[in-house]
Amino acid sequence: MRLLLDTHVLLWWLGDNPRLGPEARGRFQRGDDELYASIASLWEIAIKNRTGKIDATASLIAAHLADCAIPVLPVELAHLTLLEQLPLIHRDPFDRMVVAQALALSATVITDDAMIGAYGIPCIAAGK
Repeated sequence: MRLLLDTHVLLWWLGDNPRLGPEARGRFQRGDDELYASIASLWEIAIKNRTGKIDATASLIAAHLADCAIPVLPVELAHLTLLEQLPLIHRDPFDRMVVAQALALSATVITDDAMIGAYGIPCIAAGK
């Protein structure tokens, strides 16, 4: 199964945060799923780091993803086309890009954000 990781899931997983539930944690350990991250998540992390909201840096997260052989999806024109067609259910531009990329990839999103599921894409609950 193709799984796209929401930003907070990346941070929880790489920070070994206890908020990451057993279903999501198991997906990282099983090894039979295709895991992906979005460049939008790294962009969001960079902004939140710069504003002092989180300590993690985009470059540190990118290095961990590379070590784990998790590809980072770039923003492509097809993603932007899908993004333009999405209803304004969610106002967060980073989450909207994750939704567009999940649609393009036919991926399930691991997230704790109910607004992402409101788009009708398959989701796996990240939390406990």
